[in-house]
Amino acid sequence: MRAIISNLDHAAAELGDRLDDWESLSLLIASGEGGQVDVYGFAYGADEAWVQAVTVRPPTVELDAFLRDRYPHGARPAKVLCQLQLTDGDYGIEFEDRGGPIRWPVNPEHPDRMQRRLRPDFPVLSPLGEALDDAGLARDWYRWCDASRDWAAGAETVYEEDSLRSASGGFAPLHVDEFMAAYRAAGAEVSRGSRDARPRNRSFTLDVAAGGVVCSLGVELGRGLNSQECTLRVLVDGEEVAGPEPLHGMARSILRSAGLPDPWPHQPYPRPIIGSRSQLEVTAQEIVEMLGQVARDWAR
Repeated sequence: MRAIISNLDHAAAELGDRLDDWESLSLLIASGEGGQVDVYGFAYGADEAWVQAVTVRPPTVELDAFLRDRYPHGARPAKVLCQLQLTDGDYGIEFEDRGGPIRWPVNPEHPDRMQRRLRPDFPVLSPLGEALDDAGLARDWYRWCDASRDWAAGAETVYEEDSLRSASGGFAPLHVDEFMAAYRAAGAEVSRGSRDARPRNRSFTLDVAAGGVVCSLGVELGRGLNSQECTLRVLVDGEEVAGPEPLHGMARSILRSAGLPDPWPHQPYPRPIIGSRSQLEVTAQEIVEMLGQVARDWAR
């Protein structure tokens, strides 16, 4: 790894005074041709990025294993295989220079994604993390966890007994069948039980499909609570290609990858706790819509 970083030093020299505007340097591995792998060194500035490319050939056993472990089923985002952190690790790979720096303007539609890919101090998202980011998980997760919102305003059903607030200040637990019915009404296929749940806890699984891609979300309910522990898997033609990933962890990783603070620093891994039937209706609808977007994007 250090060899690649050293090899990219001359790119900084060629950029000259623009080096002063750089905020960070990072490495990205992208798909190559003929068994080669392209490695790009990025420098990120305020309004543009510069890239220096080198070709890795052939990948060593170690690098092969690294990529295989990260993408065991070959499900990789377009062009990008993975980003390597700037670490002391050395994969012992050989490379050749592929020419001078290339100007690469920052995509104005995704400036945060460009930034986090170029910032080595931000965690790197998995392909599933990228798909959930595109579907708005980090934006919506903390809202779904807020039982105090006026959920009735967004619900289509008017509930005579909407609030689940109990005399003790908590929330009266709903039967698992009510949860399952809400997700089924939102368009998901729902079955009782989840392989991610503890045996004594109530649980169910909802599947949302697009073509041969299925987003399968296991939901474990808290004991005596309406909390939802959500764990996502992606299956292609029946084979698991991503996950299992807890949604509360993925939401926080997406925020951290963009350099954003935790909205709830006192509770970094919140789960949705249902405080009203209207909250269950709205969040179930939005979660199913999010899973549908992930499945459709994965199927492309």
